[in-house]
Amino acid sequence: MKKLKQILALAGVVLLLGMYGSTLVFALSDSPRAGSLFGVSIGLTILVPVVFYAMLMVARMLEGRKRAMEPETKIKNIIFDVGNVLLSFEWDAYLESFGFPKETLAAVKRATYPNSDWEERDRGVLSPEEYFQLFLKRAPEYEAQLRQVIDREGDSLRLFDYSKTWIQYLQSKGYRVYLLSNISEHMLPSFYEKMDFLPGLDGAIFSCEVKMLKPEPEIYQALFTTYGLRPEECVFMDDRQENVDAAKAQGMGAFVFTDFPAAAKELEKYGIV
Repeated sequence: MKKLKQILALAGVVLLLGMYGSTLVFALSDSPRAGSLFGVSIGLTILVPVVFYAMLMVARMLEGRKRAMEPETKIKNIIFDVGNVLLSFEWDAYLESFGFPKETLAAVKRATYPNSDWEERDRGVLSPEEYFQLFLKRAPEYEAQLRQVIDREGDSLRLFDYSKTWIQYLQSKGYRVYLLSNISEHMLPSFYEKMDFLPGLDGAIFSCEVKMLKPEPEIYQALFTTYGLRPEECVFMDDRQENVDAAKAQGMGAFVFTDFPAAAKELEKYGIV
């Protein structure tokens, strides 16, 4: 914009100087055209600033449209965790829906979530059946119930009402939106089923596909290299403090997600409104 102003101002000055110079030459030579040329110079003295101003207004309007399509801050990329951020994970309520006796319910819960085998399953280095066998070792007498629970585990996920609208709003503001989630191979199809907007995102890194887990540094680096992202241009949200701390260590802005209103306020701190 500044360069355009300089070019227009210089062009206007050159034009006016040319007209007044021509008038002076004709006047000194007693040319009969001197009067007419002087009148033209006066007219251009009025017209050139008007044209200059109009061109500036057009340039500003075009610049305003361009800025409206781009984020106003250095943050260009918003990275979401999924579980308990975009999808609720209601494991206890899900288990209770089976109506198991109290003892069975407790055994199935101990064998599945939360435990180290469940967490490691998100890495995806074993097959779904091999991971199931690890659960079964924790409660061998409840194989039928465990299979019933694991077969339908996607039912423990529910899309939050705000998720789709929120992401679409951020994209409409010019931000790129990505997912970075620990998720098992067996559960991943439920992500696509519950989040029908997932194909419209700018990208996603799922732990079971890259064989890495948050908060390991390598999974954050995989996000950067896969999509050509600069950490300082990213803000990340996750419901676990350790994952947020790891993101900050990799150079991203990051905060712990508690609920939608609080997250919206956190994004405001980065100039995202």
